[in-house]
Amino acid sequence: MWSKMKAILRKQKVRVASELPEAVKKALEMIRHTDCEGWFHACGYMH
Repeated sequence: MWSKMKAILRKQKVRVASELPEAVKKALEMIRHTDCEGWFHACGYMH
């Protein structure tokens, strides 16, 4: 999940701190619930 979010943020090429909150919001909107489930499963939180 985090690697996907970082990749999305890199594609947006945000270089000004004031634009970062909106970029993070857009990145979070692009991450699906299955991405989150996979991350929790990989971390051992779901069996």
